[in-house]
Amino acid sequence: LQQTAFVDSATAQTVGLLVGAEYIVTGAFITMSPKMRLDTRVIRVATAEIVKTAEVTGDQKKLFELQQRLADALIDGLALALSPEEKERLRARQEENRVDDVETMVTYSEALTLYDQGDFVGSLERMNEVRKRAPASKIVGLTYDHVEDRARDKVKDKAVKKANEKAKKIL
Repeated sequence: LQQTAFVDSATAQTVGLLVGAEYIVTGAFITMSPKMRLDTRVIRVATAEIVKTAEVTGDQKKLFELQQRLADALIDGLALALSPEEKERLRARQEENRVDDVETMVTYSEALTLYDQGDFVGSLERMNEVRKRAPASKIVGLTYDHVEDRARDKVKDKAVKKANEKAKKIL
């Protein structure tokens, strides 16, 4: 997704300014089977200063573990004070949305891109693949439900439009 026209550092900074964010987090990944590398940066929106970077490398079949290591590396050294209870709650929320497979995450990104382009039916088809691969992920389930609602609305709208056109021809 980051390599598409939708995301670049300048755009991220502009969007960050528009929404009043103080920092933005950007990242990238590269896979060279069976390994992959995840990189991330924390950027101060007002100055475009890179505040913190982190990277991890490991087995691409252990995406979730790599994400955990990356988050730990990114947080380490930042002025964040999380209590052990807050850290545990964060880990529990991350576990709720766990997706270990890179291909599933790519398909999820494709579904979101189709959704953003207004192709709700295509997005739903992709989300259905994602839901089958990551049935326990809460965020996948919630996203699927939302996309399904929009796809259903789109199909209903087309049916109503077609019926109205047919009625006009008859009348």
